[in-house]
Amino acid sequence: MSSETPNPSPNPDTEPGIPGKYVVMAMLAFGIFTTSFMWLYTYFNNRPFIPLRHALVQRFTRETSPRVEGGKERGRGPSKLRIVLTVQFDPSLETPENQKLRSSMEQDALTLAKQHLDLSPYEKWEFILIRYTPEGVPKRWESKREMSEVTKSQQPSQST
Repeated sequence: MSSETPNPSPNPDTEPGIPGKYVVMAMLAFGIFTTSFMWLYTYFNNRPFIPLRHALVQRFTRETSPRVEGGKERGRGPSKLRIVLTVQFDPSLETPENQKLRSSMEQDALTLAKQHLDLSPYEKWEFILIRYTPEGVPKRWESKREMSEVTKSQQPSQST
């Protein structure tokens, strides 16, 4: 037998450290803070585009899941306005019907963008149609142009 006495249970008042309930409360407060910060950042970053997104939903239906992004990529390069729509047809096919449908959708999106945004700060226009397939390989079509070219082609022609 040993003559050592067993270590008595530690007394929380004399034991150094932070009690567990305070650690849990701090973790909960940190989670609430970071979630709130992310929500506010996303809201203020997307706020200028919310009216345009609502107009795109009304025009093309909710299933298109419109995404509108604007600004410079990583703070450099030309300023872009990008509209991305999810569609039910294969936008990558080069048929006359597809070309007409893509052109019509792009013109409608541009008209709505002019109504809901000031396009003067943007140098580039990007309109992207995507169809997600069950196989996992999305079908994609893009229209990337200079904003001056896009807005010029949208102006009504003058008849003399």
